[in-house]
Amino acid sequence: MYSQIRNIQWIVLFLVCPYTIAWAETVNITVSGISFEPKVIAIQPGDTVSWTGMTGHSTTLVSKLSPNGALEWDSRIGSDFENTFNEEGVYIYKCKPHSNLGMAGAIIVGNPTNIDMLREHGQNHNFKEIINQAIEYAEKYQDSDL
Repeated sequence: MYSQIRNIQWIVLFLVCPYTIAWAETVNITVSGISFEPKVIAIQPGDTVSWTGMTGHSTTLVSKLSPNGALEWDSRIGSDFENTFNEEGVYIYKCKPHSNLGMAGAIIVGNPTNIDMLREHGQNHNFKEIINQAIEYAEKYQDSDL
């Protein structure tokens, strides 16, 4: 009897409050040649990004362009890696061995809090193309109210 009541309570909770529980997601980024795929992603705080297929590659935060309070990361070359993002903003990252070839990507976490800084300082950076893609994506993502 008690277990039936407990089950009914859980059902009521999920029916009455369907949006109160949020599950963190894991998004996968792979390497294709000397490019991260996808190049730009949007996630929510608490989500995890997993980089796979990293033979000969790494992922490193470009700290000069990161949001305030962002935790830096620097994976080992050749090792798959994952990172959980808790601070909102746009994160630009690179592959150390191939950064001179423009191998970089962007992760937009929640509200792109540092987008104005990217507009101002990103235009004189080696990763100008990916920064501009991230800004464009962030503006669309923000306007869509996702």
